[in-house]
Amino acid sequence: MTSQELLAANAALSGEVQRSQEALKIALLTVEKLKVEVAYLRRMKYGRSSEQLEHAQLELVGGQIGAASIDPDAGRGRRRRRAPFQRHVHRAGSQEASGTRAHRNA
Repeated sequence: MTSQELLAANAALSGEVQRSQEALKIALLTVEKLKVEVAYLRRMKYGRSSEQLEHAQLELVGGQIGAASIDPDAGRGRRRRRAPFQRHVHRAGSQEASGTRAHRNA
């Protein structure tokens, strides 16, 4: 092979490497986009609790998810508490509101 042929082959291979790198970049972006979409759909269907992986689930996926992203205590203790019942508020449909008190077992 002459030096001209080697340079042409090198240029062709360099172009192919460039195209392959671009295709890989597009594939990785597509995978990330689909991961985000799956997370959104899970949240819509099951709520935020579906985002937490249990230890058994992690073993099924082969531990591919970093340990920093899994917090077993995440989301706990954040439940809203009901406001205490206010006795002075009139409750619609209550027996006391209608002025009659019927026996419960009557």
